[in-house]
Amino acid sequence: MSDNKAVDTTTTPPTTAASDGTTVQTTTATAAATEALNSLGIPSAEFVSDVDEFMSRPDNDQNTTKVLKQLDECHTKYRFMEQSLMQKKRRLKKQIPDIETSIDVLKLVKLKQEKNQPTESNFLLSDQVYMKATIPATDKVCLWLGANVMLEYTIAEGEELLKKNYDTATKNLQQIDTDLDFLRDQITTTEVNMARVYNWDVKKRQSQKSSIAAAAGAATTTPITIGAK
Repeated sequence: MSDNKAVDTTTTPPTTAASDGTTVQTTTATAAATEALNSLGIPSAEFVSDVDEFMSRPDNDQNTTKVLKQLDECHTKYRFMEQSLMQKKRRLKKQIPDIETSIDVLKLVKLKQEKNQPTESNFLLSDQVYMKATIPATDKVCLWLGANVMLEYTIAEGEELLKKNYDTATKNLQQIDTDLDFLRDQITTTEVNMARVYNWDVKKRQSQKSSIAAAAGAATTTPITIGAK
């Protein structure tokens, strides 16, 4: 940031630590509970409540450029992980309805097998081209496992496998939602930290300019005493 305008930091991050001890303890407990639900081991972002103390740490050394670069790198990593999780979420949301459909079809085949009745179906030949087919009662089904691999199962085995896949996909989707919430909290915290550090640097520069201007003005207005002859 090249201009010396302070950035608005009125947005309060989910892990804000205020100056009073009570709020800090509550926020810390909330952050710890949220991090415990983080299944990917994503590091949490520290909220900078005291910028002076934060910038005076040995690894920061009052270097605003260095600190902002580090925060920006963390922010980029959080964004990358967020995009990766969003892709996984989209795949799971597409996969779960397919599993549900397969379970429904399996139930129909099971019902027809119990009644010893054939199953009438429309067989897909190619895109938008179907042909009527009659499937005799059977206790075997073939399931696609992915990567062009299909295996034959009994109806009971196929039902067990599909239900297991459905439960796993649903659980993973819930965990991804939890991880995304955690990531968004860290992104917000990092963005607020960047704004606070930048504002601290702006105020520091303004203070230095004011001190220099005041010293120069004092030197200019110093009265000169001329001794009497």
